[in-house]
Amino acid sequence: MKGSVNTLCHCVLQAILNCCNMTICVIIINMANTLGNKVDMAAQEIAALYLEHVDSTLPFGTGHINDTYLVNSRDEKFILQRLNPSVFRRPDYVMENIARVTGHIKRKLIATGGDPQRETLTLLPARDGRICIMDEGGGVWRLYPYIENTCAYENSVSPSAVESAAECFGRFALLLDDFPTEKLHTTLPGFHNTVERVETLERAARQDVCDRFESVRNVYDSFMDRTHIAREFCRVCGDIAPRATHNDTKLSNVLFDKETDKAVCVIDLDTVMQGCIISDYGDGIRSCAAASSEDSGTAVLDAGLFSAFSRGYIRALGGVLTQAELSSLLLGAFAMIYENGVRFLTDYLMGDIYFKVNNPKHNLTRALNQLGLLCDAEAKQDELKLVLHGIIFSSCGMR
Repeated sequence: MKGSVNTLCHCVLQAILNCCNMTICVIIINMANTLGNKVDMAAQEIAALYLEHVDSTLPFGTGHINDTYLVNSRDEKFILQRLNPSVFRRPDYVMENIARVTGHIKRKLIATGGDPQRETLTLLPARDGRICIMDEGGGVWRLYPYIENTCAYENSVSPSAVESAAECFGRFALLLDDFPTEKLHTTLPGFHNTVERVETLERAARQDVCDRFESVRNVYDSFMDRTHIAREFCRVCGDIAPRATHNDTKLSNVLFDKETDKAVCVIDLDTVMQGCIISDYGDGIRSCAAASSEDSGTAVLDAGLFSAFSRGYIRALGGVLTQAELSSLLLGAFAMIYENGVRFLTDYLMGDIYFKVNNPKHNLTRALNQLGLLCDAEAKQDELKLVLHGIIFSSCGMR
């Protein structure tokens, strides 16, 4: 790959820090698109280091962070991914976590008669034996087999599909229930430290590097009026023993069998590390129980989808959840909606340097969506408590 990706990233970041109006921010987005084109060109070269024959490498999926490609090699398909080096500063930690977790899950699936090739990811070595390859810009590439006859959903689907996705996430956590969490690296320090996320938003508002704050002051104030959610979430998580958690349990991170529409495999394991299980439940509710995608301007929390996700997740995992975890699940949902809204607004104020965007107001749209979802959840809080209490009682009994 020609040039240095790190140099380009540095130039983009410096331009962001110096920008003062929307026009320059648009220019920066175009610079980031140029960087993306260079990564696309490198994908073919990297794929050839893994596979003897490469027919094509095509951009695949809609992830916010990494670059993903579908590789066609004669009669086989593979998934090639480049970790975003500006997000994952220790890609070796990420890869070690994935190898350990998938190895643990494979052993348990084999022991219980599961399908280790279909129900979890498989890291494939390069032709020289390396499990991952680093490019000139510090990005790390890895290759997985493409799991045939599966698909992923981006937006809300039927209650039965949501329940199946939740059960798949719950089963993932259950398979890792006995995993020694001390063997997991912390790949993203403070990832769900929601209090720190709020502090970062406050700094972004003060610095206002893209001159965007005045136009979103009311949105900012709405998030700041709810900082008690962040404080309570961090307090509760501090009292709950950590587990091996996924930390990005959105709907698109589950593969569904195309014929049965049943969830079969949890994907995107880059954020697997020690964490609090209520954040995994909460992020699943945030993604799966919303009646519209986070890219839409409005959001409603669908009580039926909330019930479906809660049933599937608790049915799969409820037997090992503690009373403290069960009683804090709803807080986890509120906190993850709040936290993601804070992150989107922060990125908007900082010039869109973290999440991929399609237009200059994309992150603002996402932030407004999460704020709307949170407001709707607050209005339905009593109803949601009753639903969740009934599911916990029927699945776990009153412990």
